[in-house]
Amino acid sequence: MNTKGFANVIIIALVVLFIGAVGTVGYLLTLKEDPLGPPINFNSITVPLGSNFTLEKGQTAKIGNTGLEVTIVGFANSGCPSGAECFWSGQGIEFEYRFNGEVERGMDLVQAFGFEVTVVESDYETYASLVVERTLWNEEADNCGLDNVSSFTSVGLQELGEGPGGNVNMGFWSLTFENGTFSWIHSDYGENGTYTCDNGVIQAQISYGGEMTPIRSITASYNETSGILTWEGVDYANIK
Repeated sequence: MNTKGFANVIIIALVVLFIGAVGTVGYLLTLKEDPLGPPINFNSITVPLGSNFTLEKGQTAKIGNTGLEVTIVGFANSGCPSGAECFWSGQGIEFEYRFNGEVERGMDLVQAFGFEVTVVESDYETYASLVVERTLWNEEADNCGLDNVSSFTSVGLQELGEGPGGNVNMGFWSLTFENGTFSWIHSDYGENGTYTCDNGVIQAQISYGGEMTPIRSITASYNETSGILTWEGVDYANIK
């Protein structure tokens, strides 16, 4: 082979190598630009606390002004064939919760940061209709200043019930709050349960014989300056 022919072979080889290198880089760039897995819907919506709303996979709901964000990460919809032994089967939703810079995530995790999610309806493949509410107690759910041990006594005398001979006994009613529980001594009996307090409105759940009654609203207001709590029309003074 003469020198000219050899040079042509070298040039052709270099061109082939260059084209191959360019093609490889282009292929790698294409892989980098392509998303891994199906596209995720990053749209977010804002919904009131306690309302019914629908989320799709990858979509986030901001719950009112609570600071809570709920995302559906994915769905599980897998049955176990008859006669087979399966590690897991059934339907589920993987949730992610974000609150005050913290994150909790898990399959069928329906309680986090003092909130609870109820799944109203879902096809366990593309969407779920949800309702988010506060659980009965969490440290962030009491902005009324009752979250530490606080004791109150009625400002005036109240009826304590009938004594011997039908006489009405008078005395002081009392309220005690401690870490999400309360004890209310009034009339001639007492009530105990759990509560949350948001902007002066207390949600109380009363316990009778170990069974919890449905949540009922008690209109209450607390003046931190005077230490007076008004609970169902009766004023109580803070004796903490």
